[in-house]
Amino acid sequence: MAKIEIEVENAVLSSILFDLIKNQDTDDYIKKLRPTETVTMCRVPEEIIGADNYDRSNYFEPKVISIGPYHSKNEALYPMQSLKLRYLNDLLRRNTDDNKVEKYTKAIGKQLVTEKAKYCEFDACGISDIELLKLLVLDGCFVVELLLKFAESPIFMLPRIDADLLRHDLFLIENQVPFSVLEKIYELTEYDDEKLEPEAKSGIFNLALYYIRNRKVNINDNWEELKEYEDLDHLLHLFYVVQLNHFKRTPLSDHELWIAIVVEFNFGFSNQQPTEYTESYMKFKRFMPTIPTVTEVNYAVMKFRSRLFCRFNLFYFKGRIEEANKEIHDNFFTEFENMLFYEQIYGFKIMNKEIVWGKKYKNHLLRKVYERCFKNQLRFTRRIANISTYAVYMSHLVKTNKDVDVLARHGMLEITTTTHGNKEIAEFFSKRRSWLVLPEKQIDFLCQQFKAINKFYYKPHRQRRAKLRKDYFTNLLVLFSITGFLILLSFTIVQLVLKIVK
Repeated sequence: MAKIEIEVENAVLSSILFDLIKNQDTDDYIKKLRPTETVTMCRVPEEIIGADNYDRSNYFEPKVISIGPYHSKNEALYPMQSLKLRYLNDLLRRNTDDNKVEKYTKAIGKQLVTEKAKYCEFDACGISDIELLKLLVLDGCFVVELLLKFAESPIFMLPRIDADLLRHDLFLIENQVPFSVLEKIYELTEYDDEKLEPEAKSGIFNLALYYIRNRKVNINDNWEELKEYEDLDHLLHLFYVVQLNHFKRTPLSDHELWIAIVVEFNFGFSNQQPTEYTESYMKFKRFMPTIPTVTEVNYAVMKFRSRLFCRFNLFYFKGRIEEANKEIHDNFFTEFENMLFYEQIYGFKIMNKEIVWGKKYKNHLLRKVYERCFKNQLRFTRRIANISTYAVYMSHLVKTNKDVDVLARHGMLEITTTTHGNKEIAEFFSKRRSWLVLPEKQIDFLCQQFKAINKFYYKPHRQRRAKLRKDYFTNLLVLFSITGFLILLSFTIVQLVLKIVK
């Protein structure tokens, strides 16, 4: 008996030591991917994602076109070289006097050392500096011309290329050129901007934003605030910033304040102050309470609300879970994983960034009332969102396709994809990501949220209500039986009352 116990202890000890070594290896790989703050692009290593059964070809590898050095040797993507050359020629023909290949090559060549330093493990790509310069010029000109064509024509089509597949490839972390290259090429390009839509004028930033938003940019919107953001790394970085609204926010007008106060007044007053957190990083291993799934809390009559604020800002507040509407389209999984990986590796400077809120109200008294009434709620709606926290939150809430159905029914998910069903969506959100790292303040936020959800759900009367709805109101046969019983009971009572009256 003692021998068996010793063998069990040794087996457990070996397993723990193996996990420690494996975890240390994962941390080392993450550190290697950001050796300096200048590095912003990398190839996703198998050592990090291999244990989680990731489909690398769908999430991180281009399908139709190679941008940058990492996939430049992929022969399956060579046919697109002819399209790149054609787009380069179209860019040059916009102004035959001023647009010259030599001009682009010399300008990019002067900053080649800086641009090369932005690629992690560049030497492993197996290309020379001359080849890199050629890649940056050709790929950079292709992207700039693509953005110009997209902004010029309301009906933009590419020959023999699926526009969704091209969009899939342009937002991969392994398939990028530095945004500074795009800025330089655009700066040196002469063209007639009268052909562009008004929302796409005034620079490469506006062109890229117009493409990212798929023309859903109003010229009166506050997107100009994005220009105050720090230097952009590449298109994926801009896509990330736009999706998470990491920029200065516009304050509400007096009219909007009155509407907000009337609509939100049920939240009441609160003197609770936001918790102060430290910004230190730690591995996501702290004990965190488990929570019921979306379907289970729905049985307990927890409310769901889709609001017009930042996507990926999911939170629980006073008996309801709130989040902005999120479209699940064909490229959603890929975009999500690449934003998540970018945030994990290079987002340390982003996740610590504070959102600046303007406070230029004409009616200062009204603003004070609004801030006072909804102080506790505003600390959730105004918190800086990040993909990592959202991924952990959703992995606890969504486990089955029924959970996806509930979120879709309440307007929190808009499912437009033709390639994935609710089962695949549930599996994606509940996926295990062993390499995930969270800042300490985000772990504190999740712990507080999960405790609040459990406090709501595990109250005795809500447990009884949840059991009643789950056991008796989800089965149509039982529901009809109960309805028939209630009808007969009501007839019996009416008959009894009539007899007594007579």
